[in-house]
Amino acid sequence: MTLTIDSERLQQRLAAMSRYGATAQGGVDRQALSAAELTARRQLVDWASARGFRCSHDLIGNLFIRRDGTSPDALPIALGSHLDSQPTGGNYDGVFGVIAALECLETLEDSAVPTKHPVMAVSWMNEEGCRFSPPTMGSSVYAGILSLDEAVAVRDDKGVAVESALINLFERFPDVPVLPPPAIGAYIEAHIEQGPVLEAESAVVGVVTGVQGMRQYRIDVRGESAHAGTTLRKFRKDAFVAARKIAQALDDWTAKQGDFPFTVGRFIVSPGAINTVPSDVVFTIDVRAPSREILASFDSVLAGIVNSATHPCAASYEVLYTADPIVFDPDLISKLEGLLRGQNIPWLRLLSGATHDAVRISRLCPAAMLFVPSRNGISHHEAEFTEPDHLAKGAQLLATWALHLSSMTPQTLFFERR
Repeated sequence: MTLTIDSERLQQRLAAMSRYGATAQGGVDRQALSAAELTARRQLVDWASARGFRCSHDLIGNLFIRRDGTSPDALPIALGSHLDSQPTGGNYDGVFGVIAALECLETLEDSAVPTKHPVMAVSWMNEEGCRFSPPTMGSSVYAGILSLDEAVAVRDDKGVAVESALINLFERFPDVPVLPPPAIGAYIEAHIEQGPVLEAESAVVGVVTGVQGMRQYRIDVRGESAHAGTTLRKFRKDAFVAARKIAQALDDWTAKQGDFPFTVGRFIVSPGAINTVPSDVVFTIDVRAPSREILASFDSVLAGIVNSATHPCAASYEVLYTADPIVFDPDLISKLEGLLRGQNIPWLRLLSGATHDAVRISRLCPAAMLFVPSRNGISHHEAEFTEPDHLAKGAQLLATWALHLSSMTPQTLFFERR
């Protein structure tokens, strides 16, 4: 059977979501468990409840929206992404995957199509990690990678703990029970690409084969403040000069490794006076690579540079976040490609440079992703945009893919983790 999504409803709901946390430049600031994110979550729950779908939260604030299946022993086919955004985020990152997932449930309901497996839309809590670190917090707790105790103890830069923010969430949603997280049989995530490849290749759909590994670090450099006019170079312990040497040496090394994404995203100089030699510098590093070996090499290089390049200052570093490269489930990928071969949609395989909740869920069950293009490759920016027709085609594929999987008998899915 072929399902046809309601593309107008999809666009209307994306437009509605863009109002929650709207910024003056046309994007959104909808950080995890903020007032804006809770309002968007309320809208999602209201849409789902109006259709008779069952909603629940787990203890870390992941939201599950369930349409029942006919087989009592069948695990749900889960579809989803996240509602939270960057502080100056766009209107499609994450939220497209959540709204597309709800659209799949509604399309099944509109068509009165029974499925053996339940089909479930999921909104994972705090994928971005801007307000609360680390990113993919909700899916990491769900997957057992991060303990609930560790997660709820995290505080934002105003001192608000995740635990307090979750209490506020649960109080705001008395109609949504807090239940143990449901097991799932397979997970599919639709997302904008957040890069330029699909647009450059005139492709409408990306079949995501896997996700690059990632490391994030905080570097602390300690020197000594001094008068900028009276302290000669040879007497200075300039933390900025030492930090710059570290960053330059790492950038030079990564440049020799090929297309190795290396980013210094934050650089804080103290005391921050125009006429004072800096005493302290804190900066962050983000690196991505398709192999564990390259990331391990970077770890070694970083340790060596930090230990040797900072004299007469001192420096140390902390690993903030780590995620190994992963390969998505080949059977799920094969099923998606089979669907694409029967349609007149240009597509290609690609590796994701950004991490996603699907990375975490892939530890538990078969997982896969599909991408739709981002105009000019822009994302994490208020100018983020994806053509409505591309969004509709992505959601349509997601619905067809989910219908195919959820209609199979549990015995033929082989959803035990290999």
